[in-house]
Amino acid sequence: VAIRPDRVQGINNFIHEKAQEYDCMIPFGTVHAAMEGMSEEVERIFAMGMKGIKLHPDSSQFAIDDPRLFPMYEAIEGKIPILLHAMQNKWQAMYNFMQEFPKVTAIISAGHKWGSDRNLRPLLEHYENLHAELAGYWVPEGIYDLAQKYGADRLLYGSGFPTYAHGSSMLQIKHSALKAEEVAKIAGLNMVKLLEESEI
Repeated sequence: VAIRPDRVQGINNFIHEKAQEYDCMIPFGTVHAAMEGMSEEVERIFAMGMKGIKLHPDSSQFAIDDPRLFPMYEAIEGKIPILLHAMQNKWQAMYNFMQEFPKVTAIISAGHKWGSDRNLRPLLEHYENLHAELAGYWVPEGIYDLAQKYGADRLLYGSGFPTYAHGSSMLQIKHSALKAEEVAKIAGLNMVKLLEESEI
C-alpha cells in the first residue's frame, strides 16, 4: 500500500516486477485518495495484469468513503476485487462505501476480535459482494457461525502474517466443525474463484 500519493506508481511498478519474477505471486496494485491521475493509474493496473487493488486507510490516512476514490470504484466494479485492510473503528465509512458501491467485489479484513463482529455481520447480511478475510478473527465458534449464516463462500483464509502467526487462522478453520468442502473453500478455493472471475 502507498502511505503517500507520490509513492503509488513506484509501488505498483515494484509489485509488477516481482510478480514477473515469481510465478507464485498474485499481484494487487494500490492507489491513494490524494494522488493525481488516479484513473490513469487504474488503467495501468489493469494493463499490468494485477488481480486486485489493496487499500490500507489507516496507514494512508484517508477514509474508504472519500469521494476522491469514487472514480476508482466505478472503474473496478465487476472487474477486480478490492482488499480493505484495518477497518476497525472505521465502520461507518465502510457502510457508506458499500451502500454507494454494492456491486464492487470487496474483501474486508474481519479481525480485531469481538469489536468487529457486531459491525461485520450486518455488512455480510446486506451486501452479497462483500467477503470477509479471517486473519485475527478470534470469536469463539465465530467462523462456523458466519459460514452457517452467510455462507462459507463469503469467507477467506488469511494469515495476517507478520502481525499474526500463520497457524492461528489455520487452526481456527480446521477445528471449526465445518464440513471438509467448506473448509476447502475457505482455505483457498473461494479466493481462487474470485481471482478467476477478475475481468482484465
